[in-house]
Amino acid sequence: MNDKHLKKIIDKQFKIANIEAKFEDVCQKNQKDWLAEYTYSEEDNKKWKNWTIDYMRNKMKLTKDKAFIETEWLNLNYGLRIISERKHNNKRK
Repeated sequence: MNDKHLKKIIDKQFKIANIEAKFEDVCQKNQKDWLAEYTYSEEDNKKWKNWTIDYMRNKMKLTKDKAFIETEWLNLNYGLRIISERKHNNKRK
């Protein structure tokens, strides 16, 4: 996956989670702890994964199955920590 697509997908994750950060803020500045620092809900994670699958199917022309697999890999590597709604906090520690 090229950086253009990865940037768009990560930025969308932050937007869904109501986090004021961008791909450049965390990935290109080598901020290693950003995955542990930010959190979102299970519902937000599902929204992001569904959006990502649709994005991959439309923009990258992947099949539904391939988009699902790629999204799961992205979730493992770049997905924010999921916590319960009650503890949900998007502020930096």
